[in-house]
Amino acid sequence: MFGKMGEAWVARELRRRGYAVELIGESSDYAILLEGVARVEVKSALLSNGRGRRVRWQFSLRRRGNDVDEDLLFLLCYKDLDSDPVAVFVIPGRALSAKLSKIDVTSRDPRRYRGKWARFRDAWLEVQRVVDDLPARQPALFRRRVEEPVPF
Repeated sequence: MFGKMGEAWVARELRRRGYAVELIGESSDYAILLEGVARVEVKSALLSNGRGRRVRWQFSLRRRGNDVDEDLLFLLCYKDLDSDPVAVFVIPGRALSAKLSKIDVTSRDPRRYRGKWARFRDAWLEVQRVVDDLPARQPALFRRRVEEPVPF
């Protein structure tokens, strides 16, 4: 439910900005198909407790052992489930390592976060850059499955 809420928010915001958007999360390994070519993933988080008194926004990226390979990643920081995100990070796939398993935004106020991903906060221009850089193609909407042994 929480994830779907974030996906719907991103789809509405992209449409408001003039992009062609298709929600494909139910039938694909990605949440959104953007302009018919860009595979988009959306991750949402609430503020959570880390070690000690540290708090952070934690986003898990790896799914069933598959590589991170989306063209565009949106990270949404929510204060609560009844409002829009308080911060949005728009990260192009080229900035992500295929083996990256999670991203932490380590600030109580994500709008003041100064870490590695801060340059992508509200980086809506990345959307057009990604769309412009992708060749016209039929994108693969399913990842190659990685078989993992059953642990018993």
